[in-house]
Amino acid sequence: MSFRRFGGGEKKRNTRSLTDDLIRDLVTDERGVIAMCSSTGRQFSLESNEHQQGVFTLAIVEGLRGKAKQVDGAVYLHHLDVYVTDRVRELSRGQQSPTTARPTSIRSFPLSKPR
Repeated sequence: MSFRRFGGGEKKRNTRSLTDDLIRDLVTDERGVIAMCSSTGRQFSLESNEHQQGVFTLAIVEGLRGKAKQVDGAVYLHHLDVYVTDRVRELSRGQQSPTTARPTSIRSFPLSKPR
């Protein structure tokens, strides 16, 4: 599989800290935002030439369509998170590690119910 790189890397060191600060601010209990990021601030987000999309996007779509563990027929946030993390690492051959941040007050909930 061949890749194209997007974002991240050392060239954006100052931007990374701004992005990290923004994410930390958004995932507070007061705001209640869940952030799923395609890679860490020091990595590139990879796009698969074979699949014609980002490996993170591919993993999200696969997971929501049912490849993530299902309970009562539904894909829950925490199962999607685990699936996406494992799948992105597999697709990128360990070059990309997605991260998820969420407030401690938000429990996992169903995101999709594939047929």
